[in-house]
Amino acid sequence: MIEDAGISNLDDVAQMTPGLTFYSPFGEQIPTPVIRGISQTNIFGETNAAVFVDGVYVSGRQGLNLSQLDIARIEVVKGPQSALYGRNSFSGAINIITAEPSDVFSGKGEVTVGDHGRRAARLSVSGPLVADKLSGRLAVGYDRWDGAFDNTIKDGPDIGGSTYQTLLASLAAHPTPRLDLGASLYVSHDEIDQAAVASVAANCERNSAGAYQTVCGEIAQAPVNAAFGAIRGATGDTRDLTKISLTGEWRGDFLTVNALTGFSDLTYESVTDGSRTATGSTLFLYEKTGGPPFRLGAFAVEMLRIARPVEVQEFSQEIRASTPQDRRVRVSLGAFYYEVETTTGDVGIQALTPKPEDFSSFAPNIRLPFPPFAVVAPVGNLAFGGWFNGTDVDPNANSRADTKGWALFGSVDGEITPQLTARAELRYAYDEQSFVSPAGVAQSDDWKAVTSRFTLDWRARDGLLVYATAARGAKPGGISYDVQSARINSYDPETLWNYELGLKTTSTDRRFTSDLSVYYIDWQDILIPQIYTPAPPALPYAVETNAGSASVYGAELQSQMRWTPTFTTSLGLSYNDARFDDAVLATYATFPSYAATGGDVSGNQLAQTSKWQANGSFTYERDLTADWRWTLRGDAFYRTKQFNGADNLSWVPSRGTVNLRTGVRSDRWTIEAFVDNLFDDVKPTGAFRDVSFTNTADGANVTFFPWRMSVSYSPGRTAGLVVRARF
Repeated sequence: MIEDAGISNLDDVAQMTPGLTFYSPFGEQIPTPVIRGISQTNIFGETNAAVFVDGVYVSGRQGLNLSQLDIARIEVVKGPQSALYGRNSFSGAINIITAEPSDVFSGKGEVTVGDHGRRAARLSVSGPLVADKLSGRLAVGYDRWDGAFDNTIKDGPDIGGSTYQTLLASLAAHPTPRLDLGASLYVSHDEIDQAAVASVAANCERNSAGAYQTVCGEIAQAPVNAAFGAIRGATGDTRDLTKISLTGEWRGDFLTVNALTGFSDLTYESVTDGSRTATGSTLFLYEKTGGPPFRLGAFAVEMLRIARPVEVQEFSQEIRASTPQDRRVRVSLGAFYYEVETTTGDVGIQALTPKPEDFSSFAPNIRLPFPPFAVVAPVGNLAFGGWFNGTDVDPNANSRADTKGWALFGSVDGEITPQLTARAELRYAYDEQSFVSPAGVAQSDDWKAVTSRFTLDWRARDGLLVYATAARGAKPGGISYDVQSARINSYDPETLWNYELGLKTTSTDRRFTSDLSVYYIDWQDILIPQIYTPAPPALPYAVETNAGSASVYGAELQSQMRWTPTFTTSLGLSYNDARFDDAVLATYATFPSYAATGGDVSGNQLAQTSKWQANGSFTYERDLTADWRWTLRGDAFYRTKQFNGADNLSWVPSRGTVNLRTGVRSDRWTIEAFVDNLFDDVKPTGAFRDVSFTNTADGANVTFFPWRMSVSYSPGRTAGLVVRARF
């Protein structure tokens, strides 16, 4: 199904999974999967849904949406998964499982060509190395795409494209009939162009100084190929990722022991256009030399936003012992240890445009209110001076976070009657973190959490399963650091209870299957960044605190029907009402519409969540000859609007996509044409509130760091051809 549907990333997975959405506001820098409305109020923090590859947790946001080869299947489990997945599976987990080495020689080659410079090639081979004892698998891939957006800047780089170079190697050993060993290596070098991100200036909620503070209303669709610019030097993101995993399974008469070891090394850095405008420049106001005071001029500045490397190294070890699955009562016990070392480089601005000849100082300047108007504080120079003299990005200004933890977990399940089965899971986790800022300021903290999951399954008859679950999840606490203010603070774990009732049915002829569930989630101690706007020249800064609670009510339906041996359909539908019960965001206290309540957002819908989501697909096959058959597949996805922030003042509109694939196949060959986003839906996919890197919103009046929305857009219609051979 993965190959047939053309699934290649987490966004593709979300479009085929009710209750799962995917949001990536800055290319691959902060990809965000959202399960059942448990979205992140802090988009830069750790995700609420965990991503695993072959059971190994993927740490580091920049490495979540990795280019993966030889995917065998993808598991999406919803609700807290304490004993099964553990760390950070707060709202659920996504487990990408790669193909295992085979005992017989086989291989597959694939070439893809398409519009917008799409060209890709993949090759994988698998087979025995030592008969009955050792087998191996090797896959390599190259995937290049120039992006579907034209750059409005002459000779500027591509926008929205990427180049992925990937290698995957694995071994499977069977030294004895009772012992299996495995090892895998993943290496990738990815070059990701600047994302299609545009700025929308704030247009509402004036503060006491008369400046707009946010955007209200629906974020409009961008004019095709007319809204995105990236200057030369804005090369985008570079990602290098190495992952190693080791597995072992020993099967005794009364016990099975599994071991899983994981190691990963991620390096990620970026250079992007700092203006996010179609012109590739931003206006700055300055005071001119000579003449009376306060004589202002304006000049356009090209600038780069430089994020020095983020390096994430992770090690994890899990050991699990389980009793045989054919017993009436089954027990599993395990232990887990991990450590993560994260080094984050400096982030800053480098201006490429020289100052005008009549430049005196950047606005604003604060002067005494009487002659001789002595300068008290050259606020503009303090804020922007380093951008123009090359000192804003310090190669030695690195922060470091060391996270360690361990957990003990267990589960027991048994048959109360032949039709009724109960299961209980329990996990105790300890986490500690130490942080050192670029200035050498250190802070450390630790947290403990107990999570659990209780399940009751009733097989009413063959093909009918009724189940009920209650699960408690906890997302580990941590230490946050704000670059602008150099503030460090620690926060406590977030917790939730997920209650679910479901019904799974299968027809007697196995042609129809369905899965219906309803759920309620009680989410407490939500981590909310409280944004404060200090006096110039400081930028707004965030302090992360546990400051809210929310409730989520929802229902999901998945079904599949095989109408004939050659025609199959599937349908997915989800309803999700996720709202704050009690929450205050300090940043909204300066909004006139929230001033009376001090920024109280209780009752508002959570950001980056859709109330309704639907997906459907069909596949049709028809024999052409004894060896060849024609195939046609269609996939459709729709979601309703999503609010951009907890204030619910702006939103991105509902959007839908339709993908088609058709071609001919034999046992060895596949020749297939595809069209993604058939109806060319180029509506925005998400937005978040931040500031423009300038001192004016309109080019005439001083607005010190004007607010805006940074809006992400998806590519329009794309098409191509795939040729695949198996041997």
